[in-house]
Amino acid sequence: MKNVPSVLLIVLGASAWGTLGAFALPLYTAGLKPLDVATVRVVVAAACFAAMTLFSHRSYFRVTWHRLGWLALHGLIAVGLYNFLFFVAIAHVGIVLAFALLYSAPAWSAVLGYVLLRERHPKRIYLAVFLTMMGVALAVMKPDGFKLLLSIPIIGLLAGLGAALTYALFSILGKPLLRDCPSSTLLLYSFGIGSLVLTVVDGLDGGGNRLLLISSADWLVLLSIGVFPTFLAYLAYTEGLRHTPATLATILAAIEPVVAVALGLVVFHERLSAYQFVGVVLILSAAVIVALSRSTNTRSTSMSP
Repeated sequence: MKNVPSVLLIVLGASAWGTLGAFALPLYTAGLKPLDVATVRVVVAAACFAAMTLFSHRSYFRVTWHRLGWLALHGLIAVGLYNFLFFVAIAHVGIVLAFALLYSAPAWSAVLGYVLLRERHPKRIYLAVFLTMMGVALAVMKPDGFKLLLSIPIIGLLAGLGAALTYALFSILGKPLLRDCPSSTLLLYSFGIGSLVLTVVDGLDGGGNRLLLISSADWLVLLSIGVFPTFLAYLAYTEGLRHTPATLATILAAIEPVVAVALGLVVFHERLSAYQFVGVVLILSAAVIVALSRSTNTRSTSMSP
């Protein structure tokens, strides 16, 4: 039982990621846009990562100009654009379906890894891709006689799939960078650059005015998104990985979508049709297949949003 503290850290980190939607939905009713929430989340997390690096490993701030360019691309796409799309999806399709669509990311990652990095995968990965495609179709379509109609807003579908694709690019674009820079440097600059881009875009969209109008209680919730389900969740999860077998860590991390779905169904009273429920189950099953397949070769793969 010596791994109990590490196991608990992984469960806490993954569970915290699952609460993102619960933090975001009340802020939308307070008058904020998804872009506002995404911006503050990334800015707060970037400040936390910078402070941690400043007091622990100052050398991680040093990067070459060439490397900075790739880090900027990573921060723009895999942090800035991803966060914006994910919070748009939550606003339009709810917590459950937003997380379900996000969890198509492992399938995207497998396909992109094969196309861009020439990675070879076992056959079960292709089964996972097929299950993901079927799951997404069931989650977003509904039968109408002999026709299939979209059952959710098109903007929510595109945002959810876009969030999954850009999240998959987090590892695809990050893998070459990690060959010669620490993961802390990647997070520091990706969140830092992502926060700068989002701040400019949100400012041009009038985000500053909207943020000034919310209450102090809403500000507390908003700031908490960058601290608890982002910065502290990452620290808890990665620290837990140090002393936990990869397969066990992958299984434990599956609590993230369970928490998200439970909050969506129980707290926010979201409803799923039978087709959507089966689709969500297929998508999450495919994500577990991909993660378990990779855990045989690596420490673990985090599906943190």
